[in-house]
Amino acid sequence: MKIQDIKIDINTMCEYEKITGRSLLKLLSNMEELMMTDVRALIQAGLGLKDELDAGNRLMEYMQDESQKPILEFLSEKLSEVAESKKKEA
Repeated sequence: MKIQDIKIDINTMCEYEKITGRSLLKLLSNMEELMMTDVRALIQAGLGLKDELDAGNRLMEYMQDESQKPILEFLSEKLSEVAESKKKEA
């Protein structure tokens, strides 16, 4: 499973909050508070990984591949996809 396979849904959001103790929605409204631990936790939750070090290693592999989008841009697009799908459902 590669980082590009990350799934963002309500379960991912809940798992992120369980891992970090922080609200993902609150974080998204104030991105200045974003920390690398948040990025790693989102990857851990989105890939369904049990180990934070595994998530960190996958994040490092992704970041070292110069052909990839910057990680924050990638995650922003994934989160936007969720927001768009929610708008269509409403």
